[in-house]
Order: sequence, then C-alpha cells, then structure tokens
Amino acid sequence: VIRILDLLQSGSTPKVDWFSHTNGWENLALGDVNNDGDQEIVSIKETSGVGTLTVWDPVVASGPFDGKTGNGIPWAKLYEITIPGNPELVVVYVNHVVPSKESMPCGTPGNTASSA
Repeated sequence: VIRILDLLQSGSTPKVDWFSHTNGWENLALGDVNNDGDQEIVSIKETSGVGTLTVWDPVVASGPFDGKTGNGIPWAKLYEITIPGNPELVVVYVNHVVPSKESMPCGTPGNTASSA
C-alpha cells in the first residue's frame, strides 16, 4: 500500500491522509504529471509476469475523482496501464513517464512517500 500523510496543513484545511486501495507496489516516483501545480504518484508493480503502471492524484483540486479520503479530500486514479514483464524503476519528467535507473525504489532514504 502507498500512503501519503502530510501534516503541514494550515488553518481549517484538513491534513492529507491518502492511501492506495491496492498493495504490491514496488517502486514509485513523484511529479506533476497533469500540470495542476501539485505532485502525483507514479507507481509500478509486477504480478505473475505482468507489470502495472498507475498514476494517482491523492488531492484532486477540481474535476472528476474516484473517491474521498476519510477526511473528505477527493482523490483519483488518473491513468493505469499493464506492461509486459517486471518493471524495475520509473522517473517522472514534466508530463512524461519514462523508465529509468535513476529513481529511488520505495523505502530508499530521501523518498517522501512510502510503499509496502
């Protein structure tokens, strides 16, 4: 499960406390892939020789959404695709997701999100 917990809220704004509703995620990267001014999560996993790449927006400011967190913040799964094999790492560039050996796997010191 990927979980985002942002305790830096101000005023009456609720804290961001989001988690993916599926598990098995092996790597992730953060980036503003939809140009909305905040970072989305690009995650990958492998199940039985098939990889899945998913882009999540844990805080939807406007537009359609898939659900709400326990404290009412809308979230969305923006994109999902299956890919053959076992994806290893991803890195996010502005508006592009590219396989790379330069991003950090989940749990590496310095990541601001975690996966289990």
